[in-house]
Amino acid sequence: MNEYRCPSREDWVTLANIFSLEYESCSINENKDYKKLMHKFSEDSPAIRYSKQFSIDPNNILKCLKLPKTRSLLMLVPNDQINILQLNNLCEELNTSLSNPHPKRKSKQELTNAKKKHRHTITELQQQLNNKDHTITELQPQLNNKDHAIAELKQQLNNTVTELQQQLNNKDQQIESLNIELNNLRQKYQELSQHFEDFRDSVEGYIARDINMKFSNNPGKVKAVVVEPTKERDELVVKIETLLKKSPGLKDTIFYSLLSDQIDTLISKRGTWSVNTSICTDAEASWKEAN
Repeated sequence: MNEYRCPSREDWVTLANIFSLEYESCSINENKDYKKLMHKFSEDSPAIRYSKQFSIDPNNILKCLKLPKTRSLLMLVPNDQINILQLNNLCEELNTSLSNPHPKRKSKQELTNAKKKHRHTITELQQQLNNKDHTITELQPQLNNKDHAIAELKQQLNNTVTELQQQLNNKDQQIESLNIELNNLRQKYQELSQHFEDFRDSVEGYIARDINMKFSNNPGKVKAVVVEPTKERDELVVKIETLLKKSPGLKDTIFYSLLSDQIDTLISKRGTWSVNTSICTDAEASWKEAN
């Protein structure tokens, strides 16, 4: 079996140009030399000649040259009428091109099978694409729900951060207010401490002064004497009561605890009170030393 070469599309064009230079068709009724005429399927036909010359399938040559199907005959063009240089160039060009490997053209059946295979592949790919579209359509609501959930979580997080920031600001304000209140209390405490210092000095001085004035002539009766209130004493009691009303926190201080007995006695016995024994004793000792 002959091994034919596979011409390319350009090779077939070159072969057709060679054929047009070498052959012409004519009718048997024309005034031609019958011996020079040949049938297109004879042994000397271009299909057989070119097949031997270029190793091409003669059936494909007939299809390429598109020879008429009538009973027309072919005749070689005389050599003196052929452009030999052009013919040689075309033949050399065709041989060179055929010497290079060309991809073998597939048969009609192979093309049909390949087309069916490609069509089947396209159908499968289309089905996969449809399935993916369906999957995307199904997943889209879930994605939207997730986006909505993420948006809600972000909003909740922002609200929580805002709330915590507000609470922190409130705490800062409360701390600032407490610091101000603490400073005020510290200042008031210092003022109250000074008031109690002055108050204690006034009470002790008043009692000592009153003892020296009332009992300087009879110190032996100091421990049993009942002293009548005076205007100065009543004014002192009023001052003490007023101070306690204005500053009820005074009763919780250490200064009040030191003088609580004297203050309670002074307030409860506005008409009379018993003079403190230790102070009276000190006054008695002072009187004895003076006399």
